[in-house]
Amino acid sequence: MTEFLKCNELVLPNEFKIWEAVHKWLQAPSHPERRGNTAAPLLAHILPLIRFPFMTADELSTVERSPLVEQHSKLFQPQILLAYKFHAHPLVSRVGSKDFAGTQFLLRNYTDIRWDKRVTIFDLPTAEKYTEFTFKLQTRSSTFPLQPWDWELKVHPKGFSSANEEFRCVLSSSVILDQARSVEYLLTIVDDRKVLRSIAGKKNFTKTRYSTDLEMDKRVGIEELLAENSPLLVNGHLHMQLTLRPID
Repeated sequence: MTEFLKCNELVLPNEFKIWEAVHKWLQAPSHPERRGNTAAPLLAHILPLIRFPFMTADELSTVERSPLVEQHSKLFQPQILLAYKFHAHPLVSRVGSKDFAGTQFLLRNYTDIRWDKRVTIFDLPTAEKYTEFTFKLQTRSSTFPLQPWDWELKVHPKGFSSANEEFRCVLSSSVILDQARSVEYLLTIVDDRKVLRSIAGKKNFTKTRYSTDLEMDKRVGIEELLAENSPLLVNGHLHMQLTLRPID
């Protein structure tokens, strides 16, 4: 179970599905040692591996109402309170925060329509210079009627052109009709255990200004990214997370 929960590459609808599976595992009738007062050491080991911050407020409320959580409130309370704190803070306050840098704040490959997404560039050292990597994502809209918003994250890890040899990340919105999209963004580079670098800001997307540079080059130099044994890569792969949040 520990190895399963540590995995960042899991593909599943959302983190609440993880909680449901773990809860069912803990309640297995053939393993009474996982329940009751004897379960505390096991829970203390497992709970930090569940990514409560990526659950919605409604899902966290459902977790809180579980008899198991009520029985072991001292173990669950710090995890759930940290998740609520994560939700409450503006994205810019997460940049450089030690509170939000651990394993619990690494996205898995969720398939639900969300406001965040994990993307990976595989075997970066072998990529051609000026190569563009494009990732498509959908988020919920903040307008009525509700419909998904489509986005593209374009990453140029080895320079954009001979005139711009920087690590460039560009976010583009599509199918903007009448209403502009104003969002906060948080773009991070992560490894297997923690958040390494982050940058945040606010952008307004319209029919005429539908694309913007996310200015990740201010946090990461291309020389550092492409250095031999770069600490920003995991086995040669570049892992990034993008979080968006609508603003007025």
